Amino acid sequence: MSKLKLSGGSSSTNSVSFFLKKRDKGIEAVRQKDGTIVTKKVDSDEQLKTMMKLLKVVFICSLFREFSFLLNLPMWIYHVPTFIWTALFLIAILVMLANSEMRMYHGAEHKVAHWYSKKNVGNNIESIKRCSRIHGYCGTNLLATIVTFQLASSICLNLFSFHIPEIITAILPFYVYSIFPFNLLGMLAQIITTANPTTEHINVAVRALSTLIKESK
Repeated sequence: MSKLKLSGGSSSTNSVSFFLKKRDKGIEAVRQKDGTIVTKKVDSDEQLKTMMKLLKVVFICSLFREFSFLLNLPMWIYHVPTFIWTALFLIAILVMLANSEMRMYHGAEHKVAHWYSKKNVGNNIESIKRCSRIHGYCGTNLLATIVTFQLASSICLNLFSFHIPEIITAILPFYVYSIFPFNLLGMLAQIITTANPTTEHINVAVRALSTLIKESK
C-alpha cells in the first residue's frame, strides 16, 4: 500500500489530530488525565470550513481597503485591517507562549508529520525526536503570510504611494504561505508556537497517525 497523503493536522492542550488528503477521514488522539490515550474520528470537512471562513474575512478586509483607497479616504482607514491582523497575530503568539502543553503537542504534531513523510509508520520515538518541529504547511505560516502581505501593502502605500492591488493580498497568501521568503515570518513564529515535545506528547501524535492509517486500510 502506498503512503497516504496527509492534508494537515491540528493540536490542542491534550490532543493531536491528523487528516487525510482528498478523504473525509480524520483521527484525533486525546491524552486522558490518567495518562491513557483514546482516539475518535473527526470530520475533516471542518478544516475546509475554517479555511473558507478565513478566506472570506481576508476578502472582506481587502475590499474595505480597496474602497478606502479608491474613494481617497483618510490614510488611517486603509491601515485599520493591517492593524487588526497584526494585533490578532501577536495575541495568538502570546496565547501559545503562555501554554507550554499546547506548544509541545504542536511540536509533536509537526515532528510526526515530518517523520512520516520520510519513513514508514512505527513508533520510533528517537527518530521522531530528531525531526524538525518547524513545518512549512503550518497554519501559523498562513496567518503570518497574510499579515506579511497586509504590512507590505500598508508600507508601500504609506512610504512610496504605491497601491498593491488587493486581489493580490487577498488570494496570493493562500498559495505561497509554504514558500520562502513569504513564509519567513511564519517559520520564525513557529519557534514560539511550538516546543520540543516529550515522549508522552509524541505518543499522542503517533497514536493519531497510526490509527488514521489503520482506519484507512
